[in-house]
Amino acid sequence: MSIRALYRRMPKSKRVCSYYRCQKELQSNPDFKNGHLYHHGCKMSAEEERYRCLECLNIFDATEASWDVTQKLHGDCVGETIKLMCPYCGSLNLKRLRMPDGKLVECKT
Repeated sequence: MSIRALYRRMPKSKRVCSYYRCQKELQSNPDFKNGHLYHHGCKMSAEEERYRCLECLNIFDATEASWDVTQKLHGDCVGETIKLMCPYCGSLNLKRLRMPDGKLVECKT
């Protein structure tokens, strides 16, 4: 879908990247997966980022994971923390898997 068609169909508040590390407005390179909207680079990064649920032992990538934003109080400041959840059982007990070369997958944005 072109960015012009996307702008006609969706309000500005809905044109946000679904990758939990980005969450910025889409201005170019839109891409879709499982009904979610991503920047193309964010989608590629999210597909490489793998997790294993330590409860149900399923393996999934960051495009499949659900996430929850919680607020924490740090002194006088309020900060937000993003916690990933297993899409199969809802557990927060996840382990990030390493690539075959032994490195963790890093964000490319």
